[in-house]
Amino acid sequence: MPERYQQLDALRGLAALTVVLQHFLSVLPSMDAHSDNAWVNLWKYSPLHITWAGYEAVIFFFILSGFVLSLPFYGDRNTQYSSYAFKRICRIYLPYVVAILIAMLVSMSFSKGDFAGASDWFNGLFKDDFTWKSMFQHMFLIGIFDFKAFNPVVWSLIHEMRISLIFPFIMFFVVNRLNWKITLSVAVILSVIGSVLNSKFSTPATVTIHYFITIHYIAMFIVGALLAKHRYSWIHWFKNVQKSLRVTGLLIGVLAYTYSYWFFPGISFIHLRLIDNWVISLGAVLFIMFSLTSQTVSQLLAKSALLFVGKTSYSIYLYHLIVLYVFMQFFNDNLPLWVIYILTLVVTFVLSKFAYSHIELPSVAIGKWGAKYIKRGEKSNKAPSAQTTT
Repeated sequence: MPERYQQLDALRGLAALTVVLQHFLSVLPSMDAHSDNAWVNLWKYSPLHITWAGYEAVIFFFILSGFVLSLPFYGDRNTQYSSYAFKRICRIYLPYVVAILIAMLVSMSFSKGDFAGASDWFNGLFKDDFTWKSMFQHMFLIGIFDFKAFNPVVWSLIHEMRISLIFPFIMFFVVNRLNWKITLSVAVILSVIGSVLNSKFSTPATVTIHYFITIHYIAMFIVGALLAKHRYSWIHWFKNVQKSLRVTGLLIGVLAYTYSYWFFPGISFIHLRLIDNWVISLGAVLFIMFSLTSQTVSQLLAKSALLFVGKTSYSIYLYHLIVLYVFMQFFNDNLPLWVIYILTLVVTFVLSKFAYSHIELPSVAIGKWGAKYIKRGEKSNKAPSAQTTT
């Protein structure tokens, strides 16, 4: 039975909240471009951006997924692919299907007009006309399609699903067989190859979800798996360094995580996706290390409110934009935006709690049941040959 790190659940929840805040703020045109307000620019172009670093949160999710998914492979060398894949599909895909069907229903239920005072980004959401082809692609995450048509958070789940299905092979051929230096080198090589091919063959419409950029994101999963593989060593080391050095590591983590916003953001060649993502990954790794080695931080992350957000973070991620869009449809002309945000947040938490209890947990249970059934079937298929050899 792999270890369960509650601190990482809480961190995942905090990261999900930064995605929510980013989408809230992205409704405002002033957050979509350079502002004349000095305070707004300070929030945008400084390490304070960590409070609404939505894209960075997705990189963090990928590293956390690599960490958590790798744990069973270190504890059980006989992990079966079929049972693993079934459980993973149930865990990610079944809750996703429910959410995307709701998003499609919402998209078809309202007019496609723009919202007064909203940013171009927000006014571009939920705009595509419903087609069977689009529904099929969204339902089964097949091909390269307009991921913004119904719910733009879909883009990260496309990569999560692709990489999850090949993750056992990554563990078998790379992480488990090579030392950490060679494994990290493989991750960097994959990242470079994926980024170069994506820039050459993708289009502005496909650059976010192309198969080539998935190759790049595999590197983040490998980083997480490496972190898990050597967790006992670095936890022991990190706990024994001076507190001042650990705090310095945390500050470096914040600076790395927000690097793309404060470090000469106008110079494009130092902010290629390839470079930004690796610096973000450094920040995410330091956050994970700090959360698992600092007693104070661990106690803070163990608070019930943070654990609640952590447990429901997947549903929060899936539903918050849908809820915001519905409330904007009903109340944009009648209520202040901050009131709409509060209503959205409250309803998102309630809906996410319901979805966690009635969709996510049953999906996990189905996955576990199916995995056991698959294992029994594979054992029974092997039994006759075993009997003939005795």
